[in-house]
Amino acid sequence: MKRIYQAVVCKANSDVVPARVMAENREDALSKLRGRRASPLELKLSVLDTINVVFKSTADPREIAQFYRTLGRRLERGAEMRGSVRDAMEYVVDPLLKSWIGEMEAQLDGGAPLADSMMRAGFPVRDSALVRAMAGAGQTPRAFLRMSDEYAREDRMARHMRSLLVQPVIFYVIAATLILGATLFALPHMEKFFRQLPNMTMPAYAAVVYSAADWFNVHEVWTVPLYLASSVGFGVYALKGRGVRRLLFQIPAVRRVVERADAATALGAFALLYESAMPRDEAAKRTAEAARREETSRAFIRLAQGIEKGLPNDEAARRAGFPHFLDRAVVGALAARDADSTVEGLTLLAGNLAEDAEVFAQRLEQFVGLALLVVMANVVMMVFFVVVFPMISTALSQV
Repeated sequence: MKRIYQAVVCKANSDVVPARVMAENREDALSKLRGRRASPLELKLSVLDTINVVFKSTADPREIAQFYRTLGRRLERGAEMRGSVRDAMEYVVDPLLKSWIGEMEAQLDGGAPLADSMMRAGFPVRDSALVRAMAGAGQTPRAFLRMSDEYAREDRMARHMRSLLVQPVIFYVIAATLILGATLFALPHMEKFFRQLPNMTMPAYAAVVYSAADWFNVHEVWTVPLYLASSVGFGVYALKGRGVRRLLFQIPAVRRVVERADAATALGAFALLYESAMPRDEAAKRTAEAARREETSRAFIRLAQGIEKGLPNDEAARRAGFPHFLDRAVVGALAARDADSTVEGLTLLAGNLAEDAEVFAQRLEQFVGLALLVVMANVVMMVFFVVVFPMISTALSQV
């Protein structure tokens, strides 16, 4: 398991500076620090950062975008690379990204080229490949700014997708808590109150509810833990389960958001890899690995296979079977006469799809809000019939 260690080291020039390293264990951390030609003076495990890294497969896209943007702008102004990396790291909070940057800085101090430093530090391969390609043309700042824009777009897409779940999750937690609280506290008191009323005739459905609450309270030693476990389990399944995802994907509005968001991310990544001068088939394969939806992934795999067979780019794209809203645009972009035009076309298409996904996501958020209001109204109605209506019916029967 990867762990994050914080250290204080003495560098070769006798400077004493803080450092951060990701390693399997303490010995591995010490070895990596010495490999940076630094003498560790202090080393301790960062528990919180390690916990954060365990549950993350990659660094926060928003933080990567900010780091690349800061670095690119400083390099544009003629700043020195190592100093720019060190300064840009001051704004980084993500522990995984901090460890990458720390290793990158150490590699640069050791004389490694920029692209190699990034690759050895753990940055995505596409990023180091783009920097390597554009650095040869003297466009290193532009490479970082391009990657910053792409990561920022990915982050916006991810936040829109998360925002669709915020209201339902909050509602689910509140509803589950209210049901448990009502069963344990409110319903027993209401039942006791009803029993004290003269000539009380409780409706059959209300009697069933109160009987169930009594049974739940009598066996609360195991019913409460079971309720909590089942509530959490169902919530996790609803968020992560493939069956629920397939069901939600049948809703046209949800499908449009997911399709376009995934396509925008995939095309943006493909444009970066294409611009990095990576072989076209390899770029398509790497994009397929990063795509979240199987349909998008299979299309890029078929694109790679077509290019490997020697088909022209546009013909390979035509046979790849991209979704209907992508097909013509991708074929048109890959049919461009030069690589710059292709990259420009792919980037423009990714941006348009991202905008479409944002619009659809906003509409879907409004729909979800209205749907939750309807559900809430039904919950209030249920409470009325269980708590208030029995009292009203009893009072009316005695008139």
